[in-house]
Amino acid sequence: MKHELNRSLSDTSNHVLAYLYGLWENRTSRMYLLLAIGCLFALLILKLNKPLFFIVLFLILNILIALILKPFRTILFGIELVMFATVLTGMAYGVKAGLFMGLFASALKIIFQDGFTIIGIFVVPSYTLMGLIAPFLASANVTHVGILLTVIHAVLVSVIIFIMLGGEVSRIAIYLITYIPYNFFLFAYIAPTVFKVMTQG
Repeated sequence: MKHELNRSLSDTSNHVLAYLYGLWENRTSRMYLLLAIGCLFALLILKLNKPLFFIVLFLILNILIALILKPFRTILFGIELVMFATVLTGMAYGVKAGLFMGLFASALKIIFQDGFTIIGIFVVPSYTLMGLIAPFLASANVTHVGILLTVIHAVLVSVIIFIMLGGEVSRIAIYLITYIPYNFFLFAYIAPTVFKVMTQG
């Protein structure tokens, strides 16, 4: 009886290990597994360091959105959490946090969704600049700051697209139609609550 139980446990363990190995071999599954581990890590550090928790969480969410929307990146490339994360982090936790989030959130989004392009070389510094500006407006309304920086960034990126892609008006229009209303919604309805949680305690 004991021998059969040990054999059953051994078979079950082998099946579980084989399944996990199969998941790891699949590139997409590996990405989601790493993100799941990252989320668990973020939850573990919540009690230890709230700023670090939100920084890790925002980076993970940015990667996740980039992966989910990768098949639709030609029409939904304005949908992301980079501006949202950069403004909230900068206003809540200061210049260094804002700069870090603007730089790394935008870079990770491009890496996981598009791969670096000539436009990305200019987009990342623009987000980093937004991360620098946001902390100096920390006393203002988070919705107003978010919408203001969204518009500034959108204008900068539109000019870059126009110059680098030879005036592709259709691409600029798609970017503005997806990016601005989406971020307006985030900053008007979600940012105030999240910002309050980030700054409490």
